[in-house]
Amino acid sequence: MDRYQLIDLNTVRLNFTFPSLSAFYTYMNTPTPTPTPTPAPTPPPEVCGNGVCGSGEGYSSCPKDCPAVCGNGACESPDETAQNCLTDCHCGNGVCEANMSEAYSSCKVDCPPVCGNDVCESPDEDNSNCASDCRCGNGVCEANRSETYSSCKVDCPAVCGNGACESPDEGYGSCPADCSAPATPAPVMSGTLVGDVTFDKESYSAGDAVVAGINVQNTGNVDITSETVTINAMVTRLDDWRANRALDSMSESEKSQTFTMDFTQTISSGTTGTVSARFQTQKNKETSIGSISLSGDYTVSLAVSIGGISIGSKQVSLTLH
Repeated sequence: MDRYQLIDLNTVRLNFTFPSLSAFYTYMNTPTPTPTPTPAPTPPPEVCGNGVCGSGEGYSSCPKDCPAVCGNGACESPDETAQNCLTDCHCGNGVCEANMSEAYSSCKVDCPPVCGNDVCESPDEDNSNCASDCRCGNGVCEANRSETYSSCKVDCPAVCGNGACESPDEGYGSCPADCSAPATPAPVMSGTLVGDVTFDKESYSAGDAVVAGINVQNTGNVDITSETVTINAMVTRLDDWRANRALDSMSESEKSQTFTMDFTQTISSGTTGTVSARFQTQKNKETSIGSISLSGDYTVSLAVSIGGISIGSKQVSLTLH
């Protein structure tokens, strides 16, 4: 069946078939969806130099697009001056116009200094040529003229007890009544190793006790009272040719011996102290090929920590004869 039927030129009958009366009511009560409006296009960004003075542009930001306009109430310098646009640029017309916010500070050429106006117009005025305006330097601290230590130190010297810490002439050490004590810094323990490792003798034999000295500099703000030195001595060559051949098949741990020593030496903040670590070398070692001498060359590493904090290590060569 057709959906519509022409009755006459002014009337069209619509024919719909619904499976039930409830379907008809649902159709009749379903609102017509509102079409989503199309968003307005985003205007292109303003570009200085395109010949158009946009809403966000002006003479100061883009003179190419927004040239100076005489008569707009703004003195657009350097294109406008009192000579070519007196309407906008009043400074320079020879008249001190207070209603245009002209004053000595803003337009010295129109508003020269005037002694007696209660304003010290420096640098043209000072205490020597206009003491009535420039009071600073007359030896009297005139609070009614807003003279203070900060504005006129020569007339208003620092006064301990006035409740103001007048630095740099006052400090906590010279005037604790006005100046607070400096904040106490948080304790920091730190240090570094300086210089070379030193030994107590020029040469050693296998079996000797070796004393190695290492310099610790305290770079923190608290005393160092606990040091730990870990020494690792690793053989790199032995005089005994039989044992020296066996070194090639040994691991670094098998060729090394480690000593750990704790100290309670006090090293004050900002000073350097030498920690002397003593370790005993071995003269001979029993092996499957018999007793061998441990004289030879060694690499000795000294790692240092303070208060449980590692601060570095030093490495040095040592020969045992």
